[in-house]
Amino acid sequence: MKSAKYLLAVGMLLGASSPSLAAMETLDITWSGASFGNQATATGSITFDNSVFPLIAALAPPIFIPNTGVSNITVTITDPQGGGGTFTTSDFASIIFWSSTPLNLGQNLIGQPVGAGCAYGPSTGACAWGDWGDFNLWSPLPGGPRGSASFTLTDAAGDHMLVTSMVPASAPAPVPGVGLAGLAALALAGLFAGARRT
Repeated sequence: MKSAKYLLAVGMLLGASSPSLAAMETLDITWSGASFGNQATATGSITFDNSVFPLIAALAPPIFIPNTGVSNITVTITDPQGGGGTFTTSDFASIIFWSSTPLNLGQNLIGQPVGAGCAYGPSTGACAWGDWGDFNLWSPLPGGPRGSASFTLTDAAGDHMLVTSMVPASAPAPVPGVGLAGLAALALAGLFAGARRT
């Protein structure tokens, strides 16, 4: 099993000698307004460089992370109340993305255990309010989607949607650096990719 902790360690190790090496991760994300009693839904994806982002690696307190290191964000909202639209990377100013414990990037992040009987994702009771993790986007555009509570996106119509899934789109795709550092990075990436498939 590959966790964000191992990915972060590889990024830190290789970052000093080969800054051009990046391990890109893409997560496909869905949101639903069903638990709020509305029909708003959203789908999207985020692609980020895990050697730049100290993501989901037992960070506390939550860190408000700028878009540096993100190569793509796409969110399409469908809402019969009029809050729909498609938004891309340049429409977002910041994201929040963290977990109290490392998560397995080889499977759906939502529902993975994070400690004290809590799971990553929207929760209630003692597990609520982002104490165990969060994922949120913030758009400065008038009427743009923005986080309004942990794992909650709110659209232009004021309808709230909870994150329902965060599924890896594919294995990390290494971008080779130069010389021996790049070759070493590719070898390490291959080892992790092999471990992920077993």
